[in-house]
This record gives sequence, structure tokens and C-alpha cells, in this order.
Amino acid sequence: MQSFKEAWGGVTVCFLLAAVLNGIIVMQVCAYFSKFKEDSPPLRYAIAFIWLGTVLHFACECWVMHSVLVTGFFKLPLDVTIPLVFPISGMIQALTHCCAQGVYIYRMHRFGHRVWILVLCCALLVLGLGLALSFSGRTAHTVSAAQLFVWCLEDSWKITSIFIINAVLDLCTTISMCVQLWYDGKGGLNRTRYIVDKIIQWTVQTAMVTSTVAIAIVIVWNVQHSTLWVGLSGVELDCYVCCLLTLLNARTQLRASDRDLFPSIVIPSTTMAAGESGRLSSAVMNITGTPPEGVLVAYPMRTSGGI
Repeated sequence: MQSFKEAWGGVTVCFLLAAVLNGIIVMQVCAYFSKFKEDSPPLRYAIAFIWLGTVLHFACECWVMHSVLVTGFFKLPLDVTIPLVFPISGMIQALTHCCAQGVYIYRMHRFGHRVWILVLCCALLVLGLGLALSFSGRTAHTVSAAQLFVWCLEDSWKITSIFIINAVLDLCTTISMCVQLWYDGKGGLNRTRYIVDKIIQWTVQTAMVTSTVAIAIVIVWNVQHSTLWVGLSGVELDCYVCCLLTLLNARTQLRASDRDLFPSIVIPSTTMAAGESGRLSSAVMNITGTPPEGVLVAYPMRTSGGI
């Protein structure tokens, strides 16, 4: 029989980490809505929905941990009663995660415009959402931690598939976006290359964080069949939301550094073909709110409505 520490110790640590990440998310959301009021309404609605999902998910996590650590303190670890909010938490997590990944996919499509990559990513996104909702729906009939553990073993392939799909989606969106940015920016002037390099750097860094957590969950579950994966899955959602908000809020930093390094002058774009310059200019404006070469820079700037 597992001890309480073995069964719920790791989950408790993950819950505390999720509490810290939720505090960061609140600050990031406040910064986003105060600084980027002119972003497109669909993007602002998506961010509001994602934030609401993280708040509800964390509230459900608090309820579950209260049932485990307080109500079920004197019970055996696997006899602890699992409240009904556990499957509700899973469904909220699946929908919020899907929305966050959808923003990443849309952002990738704005740069690349490759339909087949968009279709592939959307198919993986829908498949992952379906598996997550299916697993969460089954746990609605859970009455104890022991029964939950048995159902996790029976649906082990679903757990593994969900997080492998998450890692593959990160890989697809990151590679597609970075390749397109590198291809469009390789013939640009210093100012464009600086902006493009920064976007590529931030994209790779955030993708490494989210994909690492997803791979860690797959390893923990398949190697040890530990309940730790339950806590890590909540941390993964918070990491996705934090990374997304960090990318959006980083536009302020990029504009500030761009203003310091490159003064407000008109530079003719003679080194790029008209089609490439226009495509990259649109992409850079969509992600950073910063105009590329050949545009008279006037500060302060209006933030672009794109991502």
C-alpha cells in the first residue's frame, strides 16, 4: 500500500507550484489588458476565456486538495474520496488548453500561411481535446482514489497520447514559425533581422518549457505509474498560459529595445524583393506592433491588432 507521501506528496508540491503560476498569470493578464487595448477583439476574448478557465481550474484544484488533505486526512491514501469537481476540472483544463494552443496555431498561420500545416495542427488539436474530454468524462463516476488509479491504468494509452500530442503540436508550431521567419528575414536589413531573431528566440524558449513539461508527464506516468502526473498536468496548463501571455506582453520590451537601437528614420528597403518585404512587414507588425524598414517610425506607437 502506498504511503500518503508517495500517493499525494508530489501532487501537493505541484499544487503549490500551480498556485505560484496562477499569481503570475493574474499579473500578466492585468498587464496585457492595460497595455494592449487595441488588440483585435477575438484575441482579447480568447485571452479572457483562457484566464477564466485557469481561474476555474485552480478553484477546482483547491477543492480537490481540500478533500484529500483535510477531509480525507485520516483515511488510507487510496481510500480518499474524489469529489465531483475532479472530472469538471479535467474538462475545464482540456477546453482552456485547447484555446491556448489554438492561439499558438493561429499565430503560426499568420506567419506561414501554409494550409497543410494548419490542417495538421488543427486535427491534432481536436484529437487531443477529444481524448481529454473522454478521459475526464469517465472519471465522473469515480468514488475513490483507488478506483481512479485503476481507470488511469486502463486508459493509460489516452494519458500518454494526450501529452504526446501536446508536445508534437509545440514542435510543429515552433518549427513552422521559426523556419518561415528565418526565410523571410534572411535578406532584410539589421532592424528587421533584430526583430525576427528576437521573435525566434522567444518562440523556441517558450516551446521548450511547455514541451518539456508534457514529456515529463509521459515519462512519469509510463515509468512509475505515479499519481504525480495529475499534479503535473495542472502545472502544464499554467505553463502554457504563462508562456502565451509572456509572448504577448513581450511586444512592449521589443518596441522599447527597438527604439533604443534603431532611431526614428526612414530607411529604403532596397535589399528585399517587394513581395518578401511586404510579407515580412505584415508578419512583424502582427506579432510585435513594430513597423519594419521603409516605414517612418513615430513613437509612441499604436499596438497592432494582430498576434
